Amino acid sequence: EVVDFVLKNDIPAIVTTTSMDLELRKEISDKFIVDYIIKNTTKDIDYAVNLLAGLYDNMEIKVLVVDDAVLYRDAMADLAKGHLFKVIEAEDGMDAIEKLEENPDIQVILTDYEMPNMDGIELAQHVRRKYTKDQMAILAISSSEQQDLASLFIKFGANDFIAKPFTKEIFYTRLSSAVENLRLKKTLENVLSLDPVTGVKNRMHFLSKAEKDYKKALKSEENYIVGIIDIDEFSFLNEGYGSKIGDRVLHNVALLMQKATKSRGISARYSADQFIIGMRDLDFETLETYFEYLHKAIDKEKIQLDDGTELEYKISIGVATQPKDTFENFIKSALVMVEMAKEEGGNRVEIEPFPNY
Repeated sequence: EVVDFVLKNDIPAIVTTTSMDLELRKEISDKFIVDYIIKNTTKDIDYAVNLLAGLYDNMEIKVLVVDDAVLYRDAMADLAKGHLFKVIEAEDGMDAIEKLEENPDIQVILTDYEMPNMDGIELAQHVRRKYTKDQMAILAISSSEQQDLASLFIKFGANDFIAKPFTKEIFYTRLSSAVENLRLKKTLENVLSLDPVTGVKNRMHFLSKAEKDYKKALKSEENYIVGIIDIDEFSFLNEGYGSKIGDRVLHNVALLMQKATKSRGISARYSADQFIIGMRDLDFETLETYFEYLHKAIDKEKIQLDDGTELEYKISIGVATQPKDTFENFIKSALVMVEMAKEEGGNRVEIEPFPNY
């Protein structure tokens, strides 16, 4: 009665019980509950906590349900909504492509096979031209008796296959597994993309992301710049005051750089004593103002030492603005500019003249 009351008021329900027989399992499974938990050990509590955390995360995940049969489409949509996913519906493959263009942040596609205009395998092939299995999960669903259909779907881009008819438990298990794999992959990518000392993105991440932005900027005839921030005499600071002080300097510079960059572009740690910034579509005045602001913000920073004294540190910045034949050479131009700043005594900003400026 409690479960029925909760569900009647559109509240997601998780049923806990100390025992479960086949009759009770069927009775519970027939209701639109999130899941059931048999309370035997402390591991069951851990499962409940993880389940609740997953439901919270699900509220930010968009699921696209594709099926020309309204009855099945509505049923799958209701099941996904039961786990708090944001659900978008499409009636066939072509409609699904339009929905993807409107919602590029969709993470999971549930698609039928036999549909007019474009079937499920054709849709999977289209999606895989743009998104990998680690970026967007495709769960193929079909009642077709074609024996090799599951293997064909997997071959052409699906992450998993569910045969109709299916139980709610199978549906939720497969969907939850697909979402969890996406989460784990994203977590791993985030860990691998971070510099362990400063917490900002690392060189590898910058090179892979910024080069794509650079090529897009050239194609759309937008300006693109790369700035190198070099901590003056960092080796002296690191060796003279110890690596802990050196790490604090790195952390402070990284924090201010990240705060100043925000949504403007991409920033990362480039080498032991250097950071790098990539930005597009900036005019010369805005660019000059931005790097002078960043330079002054870092210039004001000091490190409090154990004896109460304050340690000052300075930076030099070099900025490349003129496109080169490769992104690697573009970065080299920024390195040349920062060397020019250091040769002039450091603690300054050197910016390459804009093209035709």
